[in-house]
Amino acid sequence: MAGKPSIFNIKDLRGGYATDLTSDSMAENEMLTAKNVWWRNGLKKRGGVSKYASCTGSFKGGIRVYEEDSEAWYTIYGVDDGSSVAFQVAATDTLTISITAASLTASATTTSTAPFTTGYDVEFAALGGKIIAVNGKDRPYAIWASGSGTFYGRDLDRYDERVRSTDNWLAGQATSTSAYTDDTTDAQTTTGTFLLASATNVTNGFYVGGDFTFSKLMFVGVEGGSATGTYQYYGYGDGSVAATWNDIGTFNSTFVNAVGSGQFATGTVIGEWELPLSTDGTLRWIKGDAPLASQSASFTNRYMMRGLFAGLGTALECDKIEEVTHTHYLTQITGDSKPQAIHTHKNHVFMAAENQVQIGIANSIKGWRADRWEYFYEGGRQIMAMKTLNNYLCVIKEGRMFAIDGTSWQNWSVRPLGEGGIVSKRGAVVANDVLWMIDRDGVWMFDGNTRRKVSKHIDTDISSYTLTDANIYYYKTDVMIAFPTNSIALVFDPDTLRRDDMGDGRVSFHNWTNYTARQIIHNSGGGDNGNLILLGPNYLSRADYLSYDNITATTPINMEMRTKLYDFGGEQTYKNFTRCKPKVAEVSSPAGNQYTFKFMTEDASSTEVIAAPVGTGVYQTDLSVPYRMDGKMISFYIQHNTNFDARVDAISVDSRKRRY
Repeated sequence: MAGKPSIFNIKDLRGGYATDLTSDSMAENEMLTAKNVWWRNGLKKRGGVSKYASCTGSFKGGIRVYEEDSEAWYTIYGVDDGSSVAFQVAATDTLTISITAASLTASATTTSTAPFTTGYDVEFAALGGKIIAVNGKDRPYAIWASGSGTFYGRDLDRYDERVRSTDNWLAGQATSTSAYTDDTTDAQTTTGTFLLASATNVTNGFYVGGDFTFSKLMFVGVEGGSATGTYQYYGYGDGSVAATWNDIGTFNSTFVNAVGSGQFATGTVIGEWELPLSTDGTLRWIKGDAPLASQSASFTNRYMMRGLFAGLGTALECDKIEEVTHTHYLTQITGDSKPQAIHTHKNHVFMAAENQVQIGIANSIKGWRADRWEYFYEGGRQIMAMKTLNNYLCVIKEGRMFAIDGTSWQNWSVRPLGEGGIVSKRGAVVANDVLWMIDRDGVWMFDGNTRRKVSKHIDTDISSYTLTDANIYYYKTDVMIAFPTNSIALVFDPDTLRRDDMGDGRVSFHNWTNYTARQIIHNSGGGDNGNLILLGPNYLSRADYLSYDNITATTPINMEMRTKLYDFGGEQTYKNFTRCKPKVAEVSSPAGNQYTFKFMTEDASSTEVIAAPVGTGVYQTDLSVPYRMDGKMISFYIQHNTNFDARVDAISVDSRKRRY
C-alpha cells in the first residue's frame, strides 16, 4: 500500500555545491550546482562586473591608500607596458597620472630610479600613508604623497637617506702617487675653499674617508669649469684577493651640477654611486686596517674614496662638502636582495627576500637596521606571503608556516606553526580569525592550531584550475578566491566552516563564471566609495555592481542552481511526486521575468517556465510534477539568464512513498 503524502520544504540553500560527493553523502542543504549565486537571505544572483578603465599592457598589482593632506583616497597601480612596470595613481578607480620620479635633492633634477622590470607582479604595503612596492626582481620602491594628490616615488634605500655627521668623516687632497693632505676644516666649513684638484700636469684630486659607508657627496660653490675625473674606492676588486684602489663601477649621478652639464661643472655638484658588492652580496669596500702608503694614520679603520683629475688648466675648488650621505644602506644590509613579499604588522613593515624577513622600525618606512631580521630556512625556497593572525605575524612558505611574536625589535621571537603553505603569492587571507590558504592541492584553513583542507568536496573543479596565480580576498562577509587563468571565482562565507562525518573540513562554495581578477581591492576605508575593484589582465572593473556583466558588451549573468538528489527519507523506495511550489524573487522588469525550472532524476528531466511578476517581493507558483519523474530520488534545477536580478528562496514538494 502506498504511504500518505508528505510535504518537504527545502528552505536552507546555504550548503554550497559539491562535485565529489554523491547525493547520499551530501547534507540536506548542499547542492550539485551553485553557479553565479551567493547566499543573501536566499540564493541570489551575484553582482555584475563592469569595465572601468583599460591600460596599454597589464596590471601587476595595486593598493588603496588614504592621503591625509588632501583628505582623499587614492589607488596606486603597477602597470606593465611590455618594456617596464610604471606606477600610476588614480583619484577614483580609473587611471589618471603616472607617479612623478622624485628628484634627489631640491637643487638636483636627476630622477631617482628606473621603473620595475616587466613581467613581475607587484606587491604593496602601506604605513602612515606611505607605500612600499616589491616584486622579487628589483629593489623595493617607496611611494609617498606631497599633498593635493601629488605622489612621488624613489628606490626605498635612496628614500631612506642617512646623513653622516661631520664627526664621522674627513677629507683632503690626494695624488695618484698616494700623497694625502688633510683638509677637513675647509671641506666641512666655509671659512676657506676646499681644493678638489689643482692646475698641474700631475694627476691629483680629493679624498673622503668615513667611519661608516657612504654613497653620495654634495659639493657647493664649485668653480673651475668642467672636469672629468676617475672615482675610486679602497677595497677588493672583482675577483681580487688584495685590497687596492678600484674604480667605482656604477653611478646613480656622476658628479653633475643642477643643469646637468659635464662632470664637475660650476655650482652645486652631486655624485652618487652604487656600493661595490660581490655576487653574494658581500661589501667589497673595506676599512683600511693599516695606513696606506704615504697617507696619514687617521685613514686607518675608515672607508676611503677618491676622485682624481689629470692635467687641469684651471684649479677645481668648492666652498665646502655640504653633505656626506648614504643612499644605499638598505641595499648594503640586505646584500642587495630583492624582496618578493611585504606586509604591515603592528605598525612595522616586514619585507621578505627569499627566506629572510627584514623588520622595519615602528611607524616609519625609513630607518632600516642591520640587526632587525629573521631567517626561515625550512619549508621551501622562499617566503610566499605574510599575514597577521591571532596577534602574531604568520610567515607562510611553500611548505611550512612560522610565527613572529612580539611588539618591537626588543622582544620579537620566532616559532614554527606547522606544515603546509601556499602555492600563490596572493593565496592567503585572514577572515574570522582563520587563515585561508590556496595550497597545491586545494583550499585549506588554519586557525593557529589546526590546519585542515576544506575543498575535498569540489576537488574535481579545483584540480582543473590554475592555482599558481590564484588570489584570495575577504569581502564584507565572504571569502573570494579568483582563478584569473580560468576566469573563475569560488566564493564562500567563512561562517559555514564545518566538519563532515569523516572529520574533514568543509565550507559552502559557490562557483562564479566569467569572473576574471588578478587581484581584488575593496575601497572599504572610512569615507571611501565602497567599490569592489577587480584588476583584470588589461582593464579595471567594478564588481558586485548592477545585475549584468559589461566588459566588452552587456552580457547576462547565467545563474544556475541544482539541489542534490533527495530521497526524502526513503532510500531505495519509489515515490510519486505530484505538486511542487518554488518560491523566487519578483523581478524589476518584464524582460527578466522568466526562470527556467527543471525536475531532474538521475537519468531524466522535465522543464517548466516560471514567469515571475514585476515587483520587489517574492513569488510562489504551483507546478505539476510529470509522472515520468516518479522514482527513488529527485532534484530541482533553476536557471535565470537575463540582465536582471534573481533569487531563489525555497522549494516545496509533496512525496508519496510506494511499497518498498
